[in-house]
Amino acid sequence: MKSVLPGWPYLLAPLTLSLSLATLSPASAQNTEETRTNEPRTAEQIAPTQSATPRLSETRQRDAENAEPLSLVDAIVATLQNNPQREAAIATLEAAVARIGTAKAAGGPTVGLSGSYGYNRYYGGGATNNIAIVGGTGGTGTGGGTSFFFANSQTNKSVGISADVPIYDGGNVKASKRSAQASARVEAANTLQVEQQLVGSTITAYLDVLRNEQLLEVADNNLEVSRERRRIAGERYRVGNGARLDVLSANTDLSNARQSQIQAENTLAQSKSALNVLLGKAPETPLKLMAVSALTPRVPLTLPAEVNGSSNEGQATNISAQLRDVAGRANPTLTANRAQIEAARANIDVAKAAKKPSVSFSLSNFLSSPVQAAGRFLLSLGLSASQNLIDSGRTSSQVTEARALVQQAQANLKTQELSLANQIDAQLLTLDSAQEQLANADEAVLEAQEALVAAQAGFRAGARTRLEVSDSQAALLSTQITAANARFDVANAQSQLASMVGVLTAEGQAAYDQALQEQEKAELAKLQAASAQTKTKATKKTK
Repeated sequence: MKSVLPGWPYLLAPLTLSLSLATLSPASAQNTEETRTNEPRTAEQIAPTQSATPRLSETRQRDAENAEPLSLVDAIVATLQNNPQREAAIATLEAAVARIGTAKAAGGPTVGLSGSYGYNRYYGGGATNNIAIVGGTGGTGTGGGTSFFFANSQTNKSVGISADVPIYDGGNVKASKRSAQASARVEAANTLQVEQQLVGSTITAYLDVLRNEQLLEVADNNLEVSRERRRIAGERYRVGNGARLDVLSANTDLSNARQSQIQAENTLAQSKSALNVLLGKAPETPLKLMAVSALTPRVPLTLPAEVNGSSNEGQATNISAQLRDVAGRANPTLTANRAQIEAARANIDVAKAAKKPSVSFSLSNFLSSPVQAAGRFLLSLGLSASQNLIDSGRTSSQVTEARALVQQAQANLKTQELSLANQIDAQLLTLDSAQEQLANADEAVLEAQEALVAAQAGFRAGARTRLEVSDSQAALLSTQITAANARFDVANAQSQLASMVGVLTAEGQAAYDQALQEQEKAELAKLQAASAQTKTKATKKTK
C-alpha cells in the first residue's frame, strides 16, 4: 500500500464573468421596509453586510502568516520535549527504578554508629561534731555540732558501632528484587506507550490543521466566487438584463459561503490551539505548518514482487498477521502486560519466603568514656535465626492471592492481544476503504469540474439555466471537500495503524525493520528450496 498525501485537493476555479450570481441576503430591516412599501430596491440597496470588526480567528490567522514554519518532525520533537505527560511518565519510571535499589538494600549489610554524652550532678547535706567541711558554725556558742552541704558532678561518654549482615532470608530479597525489576519494566513500557500516544496525537493534530487549512482554502475560494457571482448579478440587474430574483439568490449563496468560511476559519483556529497545547505552548501562539507529502513509517508490511514471487507488486500474503507479529514485539501495552506477569510471579516467591527461616549475623562494640578507654571496651558477636511456625494461614493466603494475580495478568494479556488483533484488522479495512474513497473523490472532482464547465458554456449559449450552473458549482464544492477529507482520512488511518502496531517510536521502528528482514529471509529461503527441488527433479529426469 502506498503512503499518501501525494497532493492536495483541487481548488475551486473562478467562474466566468457571464454568470448571473450574487452575494449576501439583504438586511432584515431592509426586507421589512420593502415588504411594507412594496417598492423594489436597487442593486446597491440589495448589498451584502459584513462586520467591520475582525474576528478573533481571522486575527490569529493573519498573525500566523509571519510565524516560522513548523515541520511534522519538529512538532513531534517539541511535544516529546515539552509535554508534561512525558515528564510525569519519566518521573514514575525513575521512582520504579529506585525501588530496585531499595529491594537490593534489604539483603545487604547495615552499619550503624551511635554516641552519647551525659552530665550528672549530685547534691546532698548532713551534720557532724566539731568538724566544719562546708558551711558555718551552728548555734551561738563554740561547742555543739557542725552542719555541712556538698555537691558532686559526673560526665558519661560512650561511642558504639554495630553491623548486621543477613545470611539467609528464604529468598525474600531475591524475589523482591525480581518483582521490582519487572515493575520497572512495566513503567518503562508505560513510558514508551505515553511517548507513542503523544507522537500519534501530534501527527493527528498536525494533519487536522493541514486538513482544516485546505478546507478553509476551499471555503475562501468559494466565497470569492460567490462575491463575483453577486457582482455580476448586480450589474445585470442594474442594466436591466437580469432578474431581481437572481440578485436575491446570489445574496443567499454569498451568505452561505460566508457562513462556511467563518466556520472553517474557526475550526482551523481550534485545531491550531489543540496542537499548541500538545507542543507545550499557549493555545493562542501563532502557528504555521509545513505541508506533508508522505507519512512514515512504512505500513502495512510489503515486499517487492521479485522477493515474494507475486505478480502483484507490493502485495503481502497476510498483512494482518504480519502486523500482529510486529505488534507482539513492538506494542508497549503488550510489553507492559508481559512485565506485569513477571512481577506477579516474583510476588509468589516473596509470599513463599515468609514460610522459610531467616538467619543474620551481628557485630557490635561499645566504648565508654573514651578518655578512660582502658577496661571500658565491649565487643559483641551474635548469630540469630527465626522461623515462623504458625501464622493462622496468612502466608498460604498470600501465596494463593499472588497466584491468582498471575492468572489475572495472563488473562489480561490474552484479552489485550485479541483486542489489538481486532483493532489492527479493523484499521486495515478502514485504510483500504479510505484509499478507495480517495481515488473516487479525486475522480469525482475532475468530473464535477467538467460538469461545471459544461454548465457555464450552456448558460452562455442560453441552453442552461442559472440554477443548473449553481447546482454544478455546489456539486464541485462538495466533491472538493470530500476529496480533502478523504485525503486526510487516509493519512490518519495510516497513523492510527502505526500506533496500534507500535512503530511510532524508535524501538517500534527497529522491531518493524527486523520483521521486514525476517520476512524477506523466509521468502528467499522458500524460493531457494523451490529452486533446489526443481533442479533435483530435472536431474532425475535427465538420468
